Amino acid sequence: MANTDTEKCGTTEGGLCSAEEIVSRMSSSVLAYLAKTRVSIGLDRLLRVVASHGVVHGDIGHDAFTKHPTRKYGLNLVSQYFVQNESSLAPLLCLSVDPVTIKSWHVLHEAILDDGQPFSKAHNGLDLFEYGQLDPHFGSTFNFAMTSYCALPIRYLLESYPTCFDDVNILVDVGGGHGSSLHSIISHFPHIRGINFDQPHVISLAPNYSRTQ
Repeated sequence: MANTDTEKCGTTEGGLCSAEEIVSRMSSSVLAYLAKTRVSIGLDRLLRVVASHGVVHGDIGHDAFTKHPTRKYGLNLVSQYFVQNESSLAPLLCLSVDPVTIKSWHVLHEAILDDGQPFSKAHNGLDLFEYGQLDPHFGSTFNFAMTSYCALPIRYLLESYPTCFDDVNILVDVGGGHGSSLHSIISHFPHIRGINFDQPHVISLAPNYSRTQ
């Protein structure tokens, strides 16, 4: 449910889609007919579990061709936050289930007994930022997660306190990642000049925003 296409594939029933309808949108060159059948069965099982926890909406609809009753799913107040857009929480979810992050959970018991950090204990003493320098994929996953994580509170901050930065001329974001939070603020306050401060390998991937160095 990480794509707005899922809102369109079942337009006859309020935007609900069956697992089979979702799978049918996948490339035919990737999935043969039999593979699609197996995938749709597996996807339906997964969506049933997710729907039972209230993460997506589940209901009984009707197959578009056979008219037989079939389970259909759609976005709800929870899953809408994981649709891919500028304030999506999907990147944060990807970070949470990344194998590098998951490895920390396997040493949680030892880390608590040793009064240490689970991440460092799982990765030979490296903290999250040090590890990110050595593993570009994880570093990128982490930075995009932080960008999306900050987007919602920054948006609400600017909507709720529209004059909060009126008296600020220079704004420094320490650990600003790709600079998206700073850019959002400066876009609302054209008189501000921004300074995005972070590690060199992070800054090297940041976009060149106007009025920001």
